[in-house]
Amino acid sequence: MSNRRIVLPLLAAALAPLIVLAQDPGKAPLPPPVEPATEAELVLDEAMRKVKATEQVRATIRQEVEMLGQRFSVEGEYAQQGPYTFSLDLQVQGLPQARGRMRQVCDGQSLWDVSQILDQTYYFRLDLPQVLDKIEAEPFEKFHRDFVIQQRLGLSGPYWMLDGLRQSVRFDRKLEGELNGRPVWILRGNWKDMNALGLGPLATPPAYIPSVVEVQVDKETGWPYKVILLGKRRPTVRNTNAPRVDPATGRPVGEIVSQEEEASRFEISYTDVTFEPEFTLGTFSFRVPDADRDRVRDRTLDLLSELDQMARIIEAQKLQGGDGTPGTMNDLLEGIGLDVPPVGEAPAPAPEPETLPGSGN
Repeated sequence: MSNRRIVLPLLAAALAPLIVLAQDPGKAPLPPPVEPATEAELVLDEAMRKVKATEQVRATIRQEVEMLGQRFSVEGEYAQQGPYTFSLDLQVQGLPQARGRMRQVCDGQSLWDVSQILDQTYYFRLDLPQVLDKIEAEPFEKFHRDFVIQQRLGLSGPYWMLDGLRQSVRFDRKLEGELNGRPVWILRGNWKDMNALGLGPLATPPAYIPSVVEVQVDKETGWPYKVILLGKRRPTVRNTNAPRVDPATGRPVGEIVSQEEEASRFEISYTDVTFEPEFTLGTFSFRVPDADRDRVRDRTLDLLSELDQMARIIEAQKLQGGDGTPGTMNDLLEGIGLDVPPVGEAPAPAPEPETLPGSGN
């Protein structure tokens, strides 16, 4: 069985709660660059405020994926009862030979991340209040807290998904539309930093890497009913015959054929959204099967130790700055032993805006 048939569903499951192609916070300066928000970003900011204020909600979540010649879906349910009491359960559909399931459950105390890959199940536990108390105290600031929640905790849910996109995408187009009878804002944009996707500043992304982002949010509730990430087709050139070289000129010979790579498409949708639903007693609890108890890994102490190191570096940076201005997140990550890709001195030029074909709404 191809490894790709296993990797792709797991990638999709990871993308659903939070878009993992988001900009690497390790490359963002502190404080974040001051850039006037566009009209589309102001709409998104308001939607995020409404979603964050939502106390109880239940929804069906589905992600349809077209990538590298594979087509499949990831389906499940999201439930929330307060900011840190939630449940996300996703399963791969459409690939019988690549079973996969991802769960993230939190009762406000224990955060469980459970991944099932074929016949293996992995359990990770975290004492969430200890971590939240740590990052709410000095010297951590809002940017540090967002970094920890996004990159170290990986919390699921629509708010954190929108927050990741807001940090990573420059939304510069705002349209009005309707989805399933509900008036929505359609917000479109492109990644702010192509370097964060592992590409050079002038490189053209391959078709399998999404380069255009669209978010459709409810005008009244702010709920993100649909998120679309779309790759851009680009031509490739290949020889139809086996590669041969003319010994006289050193040039390749043979018939040259131009073709287009198949563009990827990720579509995340929330349906059957119910506000203020009733939940059963065990909705936000998780119990490890007795036979698997010795396979649980508790991440709490490791993460608290990492945060202690991070706090010392932040304090040192503030002392060095003299005016209390932190250094860069690059310095912070390197200080605690995490590899950070090198960043050039000159800022990367912004990529040319790309357009998204009509989404059919």
